[in-house]
Amino acid sequence: MTFDIARSNVYFAPMNEQASQTPSVSLNTFSTWMAHLMGTSETHSVFHWKDSHRQEALEGVQALWTNPALKELAFVDPFDSNTSTKKSMVIISGVHHPEALLPEQSPSLYVDNNDAQDFVDVALDTMTHYTEKSNVETQKVDCTMTSVDTKLEQIIDSFKAYYDHSVDTNVFDTTNKADQAFMVEIEKLRGMELTKDLNVVEMTGLEQLAKAHGAQSAAYKEAQKVVSDLITNDLMKQQQDQQMTLVLTPFTNQINKRAPVEKINAVSDFQLLFWTGVFLVLVVSGVLAFVYQLGNSDAGNVVLTTTSLPKQD
Repeated sequence: MTFDIARSNVYFAPMNEQASQTPSVSLNTFSTWMAHLMGTSETHSVFHWKDSHRQEALEGVQALWTNPALKELAFVDPFDSNTSTKKSMVIISGVHHPEALLPEQSPSLYVDNNDAQDFVDVALDTMTHYTEKSNVETQKVDCTMTSVDTKLEQIIDSFKAYYDHSVDTNVFDTTNKADQAFMVEIEKLRGMELTKDLNVVEMTGLEQLAKAHGAQSAAYKEAQKVVSDLITNDLMKQQQDQQMTLVLTPFTNQINKRAPVEKINAVSDFQLLFWTGVFLVLVVSGVLAFVYQLGNSDAGNVVLTTTSLPKQD
């Protein structure tokens, strides 16, 4: 089963109960719901939206409140020292088979949006309001190559040594930028403790591999196993005393490696039409001017004479 590319899967962990039917909400509702979970509803931008958008978002949140599977999350005070925990939001883009990453879990809800950046924006906006609300520590984890001090060769060796027993690490091209970025991302997060009060993690490795090799490639399929292991044994197990929101956005660039589609050069087309139009205007103007001058010339050469009838005897 492949991903519905029009929406994203969202998982809340821990979840003690699964809904009989997974709710589907808009991004506006999801954003407002996250503000509620973080205790920052009063500063959320929902109250500045147009009436229709505000009503849709609040009605969606009301439906989530009454969902039995989400009830426990809905009524936790995020600022109660006895019940509050550290929190993380993890956004993974480029997911073609969500069941390959979380085979034993069903989504907590679906969001009718497939743009990972929109979810990152929601996470960062939530983090900003959360920081303003309370004296907390937050972070956005940087998983790019520039964020690590270790040499690339050492990162690749460490990646292969750890995952060689569970996946075929030979399918990863160590000279390819996408493969390198994926291995760096995994090594950065593997074993990392998300110790801040709110942690935001954006993972783009799968997306880069899918764009470079395709979602049906051996490298992508093995990468799914790696990400699944990371989610289960690192992000969830090691952070089991935390509250985690995991967002899986689909891979939407389903372009096969065939001959590239010819691009339409709109600028050239416009210029051609423009100058053709100018040329036609000039031609028409020239013809009209010529006819006008010809008419004046003919009129000037006409000799006016009086004609008298012949006399009648």
